[in-house]
Amino acid sequence: MHAAEAAVTASQAQRQTQARADSELRSSAIHASLTPTIWLDLSVAALVLTASSGVPGLALGRRFWRRSGSRESSGDRRRASGSARGDRRPRGAAIETRTLPGPLPELSLHLRLDPLAAFFLLPLYLLGVAGTLYGTRYWKQSEHPENGRKLRLWYGMMVAALAGVVLAADGFAFLMAWEVMALSAFSW
Repeated sequence: MHAAEAAVTASQAQRQTQARADSELRSSAIHASLTPTIWLDLSVAALVLTASSGVPGLALGRRFWRRSGSRESSGDRRRASGSARGDRRPRGAAIETRTLPGPLPELSLHLRLDPLAAFFLLPLYLLGVAGTLYGTRYWKQSEHPENGRKLRLWYGMMVAALAGVVLAADGFAFLMAWEVMALSAFSW
């Protein structure tokens, strides 16, 4: 009787082990099907939000900042709350690539997000947010009405272009991002 019970217990353990292996396989298949599409898209969305963070300040005008208690634009708050979330990547995640249409069919922008790029994007966005928060106190719009809006616009463009440099997968995308970064840093 003990041998029969041991055989039943062993077969139950074997079934449980097989069920766990099947569950892990299904979980990894679901994870693999979701991961390649979401992380690069979130990084590109963070790049676009960062690049457009200074636009509300241009649209609202100088008088708005004198009446408002807040010195930062709504784009700065969106960037502070959401851009770093797009850079968290699970371990062992696959490399993701996207191709965006360029000015000519042969000159399309190729973007690539791998774990090393994500490693560099996280501090880039965190320091961009920290610089934005510091800049709202250091270079107040009310004290510098002639160039405060311009500074906020081009600072967001520069951080976005730096992210584009990190995400660039070919020479054309790298040069485009590098030039935007250089021109936006010069335009302050």
